[in-house]
Amino acid sequence: MTEWLEWGDKMREEQRRNPPPVAEKLRKLRAERDAKRKALVAN
Repeated sequence: MTEWLEWGDKMREEQRRNPPPVAEKLRKLRAERDAKRKALVAN
């Protein structure tokens, strides 16, 4: 069980450092959407 949990932690850390392309694209789209919302609120 301990080894399985350690493996899971290792895989999550690896994905955090090297996100799949689709995750990176979603992060970028979310950042653009949030920037647009902030611009609308500021006006």
